[in-house]
Amino acid sequence: MPTLCLTRSEPSNGELAGSLQNSGWQVQRQPVVTTEPSDVWKEQLADLQTPNLVILTSGHGAREYLATELSERARTVLHLAQGPATAEVLRAEGFTLAVPDQHDAEGLLAHPSVNGLGEGSIVWVISGEGGREVLQPALAERGLDAVKLAVYRRVSLKFVRPANADLIEISSQAALKTIAKHSEPKTLSVLVVSQRLADLARDAGFRSIHQAKGADGDSILACLRTLNE
Repeated sequence: MPTLCLTRSEPSNGELAGSLQNSGWQVQRQPVVTTEPSDVWKEQLADLQTPNLVILTSGHGAREYLATELSERARTVLHLAQGPATAEVLRAEGFTLAVPDQHDAEGLLAHPSVNGLGEGSIVWVISGEGGREVLQPALAERGLDAVKLAVYRRVSLKFVRPANADLIEISSQAALKTIAKHSEPKTLSVLVVSQRLADLARDAGFRSIHQAKGADGDSILACLRTLNE
């Protein structure tokens, strides 16, 4: 049974580690990215209108969103979460939620809650500073008023290759860049959570690449079971 090194920021890393360990897997934790609140969204506050839909791309974004006045302004609006873990952050607060079958930007864009919006509808995209700029321009191309609201920023940490880990989990482009910078990619075996990350890992020099269907615990478990067969 391979030992998996999880590199997400906390608390996501700890939550996933607990789930995997409860299923019998050996796990190490070494976050290579952390997050902190961002006030960039406040610069847009005066011009913000109540949205027709709120899209959240990560658990970090969901947690920081709940800590802002934005969440109260959009409480009665449907919230489309990129994956189950992101939705779970909001579920206890009573928000109306939807999750796409495919847990990435493409899955969000294909969801009926997006496709059913009329021209000029307002969509808030809750995310971090920088990152992959896919959703906002794609939504704008459909005639939607897409507003990106950055409620957190990522801070890279140093990666030191764990001595006993057989497999390194990578769930973001920021983590991929950090791990590639502080290691010899061709010597590592990695587990990524999307086709996009698999392509980026290959471009960065990684050779042993395993792809889960998503970033949630069930998808990671399914990939590990396949590797252990």
